[in-house]
Amino acid sequence: MPELKFYTLDVFTDVRFGGNQLAVVLGAEGLETARLQQIAREFQLAETVFLLPAEGEGDYRARIFTTGREMTFAGHPTIGTALLLAFLGETAGKEEVVLEEIAGLVPVKYRWENGQAVYAELTSPTPPEFRKAEVTPKQVAEVLGLKVQDIHTLEGVSCGTPYLIVEVTSHAALQHLQFNLPAWEKHLENKWAANLYVFFVAPHEIYARMFAPEPGLLEDSATGSAGVALAAHLGNRIPEDLTFTWVVHQGLEMGRPSRLEITAVKDDFEVVATRVGGAAVQVMEGILRI
Repeated sequence: MPELKFYTLDVFTDVRFGGNQLAVVLGAEGLETARLQQIAREFQLAETVFLLPAEGEGDYRARIFTTGREMTFAGHPTIGTALLLAFLGETAGKEEVVLEEIAGLVPVKYRWENGQAVYAELTSPTPPEFRKAEVTPKQVAEVLGLKVQDIHTLEGVSCGTPYLIVEVTSHAALQHLQFNLPAWEKHLENKWAANLYVFFVAPHEIYARMFAPEPGLLEDSATGSAGVALAAHLGNRIPEDLTFTWVVHQGLEMGRPSRLEITAVKDDFEVVATRVGGAAVQVMEGILRI
């Protein structure tokens, strides 16, 4: 019976049982996509990564699955996988590791302290793409169980994965929203940006929640691919050509506090690059028998 080594981590946190859960499976070369999807469904986590030998210019290939589909790019799986490689000594002392994902090459830079990787930051594989929202504030309010006046701005943004970026007018609206799945299926399920990243800008930080209905999953506790989309959205609103960084808190309503640092780089009045970074902690390791 074939056996595969796996690890689990909590990502975008430095405390176990916070952040977003991730499974990383090693040695899955030769398995068919349908089998990889079955394994991801067995873990029942937001994402599962199958770490494979590189096929191109990267250091490793990362195939990322939710419980229902394969992702072109995802943030917390990329950060978690990069830090796991450091924890296992595979990238010891290196400044950077490059992962091959469907969306493209994803470089991840490390921060080392006393020989330990304590932080990793990825650069999005694609430049930002902005689209006008395909839904109205009234429809989004229905999906979120809010009043129309609670919705401040809407924009579709992708830095590898599309999101509908939704700014609400108060922290209370963010905390107390009630996601309406039938309304989402009616208004958003088949749109380019079907997943919602809802945020509120506080005086010194940002609070956010992400909704992407999947089998067994409705809300995500930390979403790096949404974080870089939000960085692009925020950077696009600022006229200066500078590098801007924001701290985002996510997962609080789920009891899994997460901390993401998101960055937008502007040049010639355009957002030319986006980054997201955070910590991770290893939680479990074991053998998967297939």
